[in-house]
Parts: sequence; structure tokens; C-alpha cells
Amino acid sequence: MSVPFQRISTATVADIQFYDPSAERRAASLQVDWDNYFHVGSQEILYQLEFGWWQKYCDTVFGAY
Repeated sequence: MSVPFQRISTATVADIQFYDPSAERRAASLQVDWDNYFHVGSQEILYQLEFGWWQKYCDTVFGAY
């Protein structure tokens, strides 16, 4: 099943260059494809928000069992 692309941020490469120039330089040296970077990053964050946050919240608030 294919999941539709849902970008969760309006950040651009220019924003990364401004706020974290060292990360942008590192990505440039690795020849990062920014379209894939934003796509995969958005999907990972959405996945964590949907499936991973409750367990982490409980572990943080109530302690790990």
C-alpha cells in the first residue's frame, strides 16, 4: 500500500542554510537529494507522531516498566 506524501514543514534548503549552515555543508558534501530528504524526514516524523509518541510519553511520565 502506498502512503501519500505529506510534507509537515514549509522549510526549504535556504532555511537549512540560514539556521544550520554546517548541516547544509555536510549534506552538500554527501550530495544529498533534498526532495528525498524532506520526503523521508516528513514521513518519519509523521510515523513517530502516529505510532511512537504514546510509549515514549508513558516511559517519560510514569517511568519505564
